[in-house]
Amino acid sequence: MKIDVQVQLVPPEALTRIEVSLATLTRKVTTIMATLDELVGAVAGVATAVAPLGAAIDALEAAVSAAGGISAADQAKIDAAFASLQSIATAVNAAVADAGDGVDEGASAGPV
Repeated sequence: MKIDVQVQLVPPEALTRIEVSLATLTRKVTTIMATLDELVGAVAGVATAVAPLGAAIDALEAAVSAAGGISAADQAKIDAAFASLQSIATAVNAAVADAGDGVDEGASAGPV
């Protein structure tokens, strides 16, 4: 029976490059995870802020119906509030679409 064994050692400089690359990758992952934690916190804050919105709108509709109408000034305030809500919804939709497009618009590189 014949057994052939070949041993090839990796040059030390190659191992050093691998170690540096792994350290760099570890730092990048840590940064990404911190950013992800910030995003999760921001989304939770938005969800908490938006949660009572439906009930507030329902209460406003009920109050307007019970009053038999509202003044032009109050209607203008309501219209402004809904325009603001629409603007916020548009911004949120744009942020969600941007997050899903795979491109970091803040970086000079292409897809991430």
